[in-house]
Amino acid sequence: MDKTVTTTIDEERCNGCGLCVTVCPSDTITMKGKKAVVTGTESLNCGHCLAVCPTGAVQVASLDPALSTFKTFEAKSAWLPFGKGKIPGSQASSKRASIAKRGSPVL
Repeated sequence: MDKTVTTTIDEERCNGCGLCVTVCPSDTITMKGKKAVVTGTESLNCGHCLAVCPTGAVQVASLDPALSTFKTFEAKSAWLPFGKGKIPGSQASSKRASIAKRGSPVL
């Protein structure tokens, strides 16, 4: 899996809520002052930060499509509108989030 950081945060749109920092499994994003910034050197490119950002400030240029591919159903982005949902339970439609919640991946 390519771990190149492709996450960017628009400083003007960031409201400093810190949700992206809370859900980032690779510690790629941290708070500096009252804004979230990309400080890590590696990323899982999972899109959890993108999914929870209420202002649309976070962008991930190379989301790993393997994290949203399932054998038994087709994942649809409308199921979790960006910036909606409860944290940390509804992070993103990924295999890793499924494993954490259910103990086994969704196939």
